[in-house]
Amino acid sequence: MASIYKLSIRNFRGIKAFDQFFYKQKFVCLIGRGDSGKSTILEAISYVLSSNWNITFYDSDFYNCNTFEPIIIEATLTDLPEYFFHERFGFFLQGIDVAKGGLIDDLELGDSEPAMTIRLEVKEDLEPVWTISNERNGSIVISASSRARLNTFLISDYSDRHFSWNKGNPLYSLYKLNDKEKEDKKDVIINALRQAKEKIDKEEFRNLQSVIDKIENRALQLGLNRVC
Repeated sequence: MASIYKLSIRNFRGIKAFDQFFYKQKFVCLIGRGDSGKSTILEAISYVLSSNWNITFYDSDFYNCNTFEPIIIEATLTDLPEYFFHERFGFFLQGIDVAKGGLIDDLELGDSEPAMTIRLEVKEDLEPVWTISNERNGSIVISASSRARLNTFLISDYSDRHFSWNKGNPLYSLYKLNDKEKEDKKDVIINALRQAKEKIDKEEFRNLQSVIDKIENRALQLGLNRVC
């Protein structure tokens, strides 16, 4: 599973500028007083690695509501899925200097391990754009479906929604991550849900019929026409 090596945030909500190396830490704890920016940092991570293509931004998401300075969130990742090593993204991979810990734009230089920087930028038109970039080869747009390969998600107060089987939620992501050796069965849960829905749609909800009858009778009493 991919890990965040470095995080940079610019002009996002209450954060003007934030840069932090997490290096190879597998567990990170954010500690601070209320309104110090902890939730904003987590939201920034969630946005830059999101598999959604339609995240909505507002003027209030810009630092001091200044839309003339873009929101920029960059996450440099290590331990990448094999998917990102093919030709489309391979030219934009970076390297991490094993000895010094810094980033190298040319992966082939020195003793380094692969890394990739995803950049989310939102300008005054409020349209988010995700790219993979490095100084050597420029940048390339990364789609929502490609970002979904990272299997990242944010667990918050809405745990009932997060732990459903819907696509993009934690349980679904973990299932996809651990089912690589069973590609032929990768859609078993989705197909089961669809079959269950079809069966439900075919059933008559007799226990609701009395309620429907009362609604129809009251509608007729109010002078509304019955629509079949």
